[in-house]
Amino acid sequence: MGASDGALSVGAARVEITAPFDENTEVMTVDVDGDNKYEPSEGDEFRDTNENGVFDGRWIAGYGSGRPAAGVADPQWASAIVLENGDTRIALVSLDVVGFFYDDVLQARMRLSDADLDYIAVMATHTHEARDTMGQWGEGIGKTGVDLEYMDFLYDAIAQAVREAIASLRPANVEYASTFIREGPGGVRRYVSDSRDPQVL
Repeated sequence: MGASDGALSVGAARVEITAPFDENTEVMTVDVDGDNKYEPSEGDEFRDTNENGVFDGRWIAGYGSGRPAAGVADPQWASAIVLENGDTRIALVSLDVVGFFYDDVLQARMRLSDADLDYIAVMATHTHEARDTMGQWGEGIGKTGVDLEYMDFLYDAIAQAVREAIASLRPANVEYASTFIREGPGGVRRYVSDSRDPQVL
């Protein structure tokens, strides 16, 4: 920590990162067995808006590959909080995506190289109803679902959220609280659990 007068300033902002979805977005039009997975061998069909013969779907992360988006239920966000104390300033960013690799964090940091930040941390909420940002959930096993144009959009959204949070910095107070969850109803396992052996907490 650098020199500080003890005053803390905090700023917050969020930027929508919902992937664009309109009449040009390719979607599955026939799902023969109703499992929400694109399986052309089963007779599933899609709307080929760019007429290239390939299903260029918005692939959803988690719960197996081959899950194309059919629409938007809720918006997704890049949420940023910036904390400043003396000459130290850090940013914490939360993304509504399944995961975000360190290489991607570096890309976002490069867009903020002029923002006078000491540290930027980026985390994912691990939603399984958002675009594939890790390359594991494309049309099929071994096929990436990552769209590089969307990833570039994410990097810019992170930078925008952080810059807006910096612009909103205001004096703030910090309050702390604690509780002993072992003594509460349901104990620890109501909040933390491990369903796989060896069940480490």
